[in-house]
Amino acid sequence: MGVIRTKLVIEGEAEYRKAISACNSELKALGSGLALIEQQCEGTANSVSALTAKQENLTKQAEVQKEKLSVMQTALENSKRAMKEAADESEKLKFQIEDAASALEKIDQNSENAAERQEALKTRIKDLNVELEKNEDRIQKLHINTSKWQDSTNKAQKELNDMQAELAANARYLEKASSSADSAARSIDSYGNAVEKS
Repeated sequence: MGVIRTKLVIEGEAEYRKAISACNSELKALGSGLALIEQQCEGTANSVSALTAKQENLTKQAEVQKEKLSVMQTALENSKRAMKEAADESEKLKFQIEDAASALEKIDQNSENAAERQEALKTRIKDLNVELEKNEDRIQKLHINTSKWQDSTNKAQKELNDMQAELAANARYLEKASSSADSAARSIDSYGNAVEKS
């Protein structure tokens, strides 16, 4: 049963990593797209059109980062759940070992088939200990895996926070640029109207 569960966790890991890789590729493309926008708008970086293009790109980046974070959070939760299941399995195995050891101690040496029952219980205890050891190794690996997912999730959340801060700052600049452009347009219209009237 432990082998099947481990295989499923590994298969799930591959799917999570594949989804994260796709997000990373998209983020890289969007990042290079932003660099291109900034290069093309050099000298007019604070124009409405430049800030609008940047805002659209940053919005897409934040959406992809949210998707990446969501995948990581799901992987983290699944890793935690697998670790808890493995810990529960260890407790169950320990109980079974204690139960078998207790039954072994209670066997009456003078009873019929005592030697066979003792041997069967010793074999069972040995098998349970082997299974427990494998499960404890699995818990250790899951603990390491869970820590890695936690670290990756924390970093992805920080990156999203940074993106959202940049997005908010760009939105403020865009609003100021739009207001300035509207004021300039009104001023030009007023000047044009004044010239027409004279």
